[in-house]
Amino acid sequence: MASHLDAPRPTAPAQQPVLGATGEAFPPAEARAARTAEAAQRLAWRVLTAAFAIWLALAGGAGLGLVHWVQTATVGAPATLHVQQGMVLFRERDGAPLQPARDGLPVLEGDLLEVTDGALAEIVLPDTGRLSLGPGTRLRVRDLRAGRFNPSMARVAFQHLAGTIRLQVETEHQQAPSVETPYGTVAMAPGDYLIAVQGREALALVRAGEARVSVGADTRPLRAGQRIHLAAGAPADGPYDGAPNLVRNGDFHDGLAAWQPHDELERTPRLDRGGEREVVSTEIGERQTTALRVWRTSLLQTHNETGVMQEINADVAVYPEVRLSALVRVHYASLSGGGYLGTEYPAMLRLHYRDAAGNGRTWVHGFYYQNPEERPVERGSQIPRDTWVRFEVDLAELRPRPITIYALEVLGAGHDFDAAITDVQLVAR
Repeated sequence: MASHLDAPRPTAPAQQPVLGATGEAFPPAEARAARTAEAAQRLAWRVLTAAFAIWLALAGGAGLGLVHWVQTATVGAPATLHVQQGMVLFRERDGAPLQPARDGLPVLEGDLLEVTDGALAEIVLPDTGRLSLGPGTRLRVRDLRAGRFNPSMARVAFQHLAGTIRLQVETEHQQAPSVETPYGTVAMAPGDYLIAVQGREALALVRAGEARVSVGADTRPLRAGQRIHLAAGAPADGPYDGAPNLVRNGDFHDGLAAWQPHDELERTPRLDRGGEREVVSTEIGERQTTALRVWRTSLLQTHNETGVMQEINADVAVYPEVRLSALVRVHYASLSGGGYLGTEYPAMLRLHYRDAAGNGRTWVHGFYYQNPEERPVERGSQIPRDTWVRFEVDLAELRPRPITIYALEVLGAGHDFDAAITDVQLVAR
């Protein structure tokens, strides 16, 4: 008989969960219902739509970037140097030696050009225009780029250190061509511009077009026919209308200031009487002004010159116009026309200059009111007696034309004479 110790152990009854007791138990979550075919299709469409939108955004951004690159991309655009006369020196980079430039030399960004005295040069700028360089010009090429696909994206900029240049801009650019002087920067729209740097001063003149002149934070507009003056350590001065008068005190308002007396007597055994000069008050039209009067009463009927002279020393090589003008009145002359040799007029203008070949030359123009003896008058103009007459000539049309103007004389010549001159102007533009 088996022992009661061997009897099987009774199984404990399963405990039922007691709600509200510590360590509450929850039934397992219900299994998620299977996605229907219709829901799966909607999800797929949403994923595809989002992916397509992202693709469109990327493609559009790439397209816009490509368009922007096409519109703004630039490449180096060598210009071409034409040496018109004399010697032009160039340097490819800082520290490199200066060397003579040949005609047709490609000009690149970073090049430095120096035009020697008596030399002339021109740079043809791709998609921009042309740049004329006068004697003594020193110029560095800062930017010289052309639009790879869009011509308006060309960039042209120079550092102008000395001399006179003329820049003709023929094409509109997104970034205006500019010339930086030591005293300010000139940015230019299509047009015709002259910029001169002389020592511690600079001048910008607009012949046609519009420009902006910047000195530090100060920016001033320039219209056609206006000029502005720049100087070291000073704000821009201007704009003013017209080009400056290269003759100082041309109306003799300050007496003979800036003028030097000029006298020449014919050498004879007996010394004749010289001429006289004085600044007088006179009326021209309804305007009261001053004028230089020159006169002489000869004792021996010998040749004489009496007047004044002023040093000009102006480089006018790249200026399209160089206009000399004056108001002239002749009261009396004992000689007919221009005298025996055609160089003895009672009122005269005489200019001393150097031509493109470096030769010194003299230009003379006189004024007379009578010529009964038919003396030579090839260098003169007949004007009414005792009448103020405006005379004007473009010296750029002389052949050979002036490159550098050294001096101007205002005088009377002959035996007996009496004349007056005022409002003397020499304007390069």
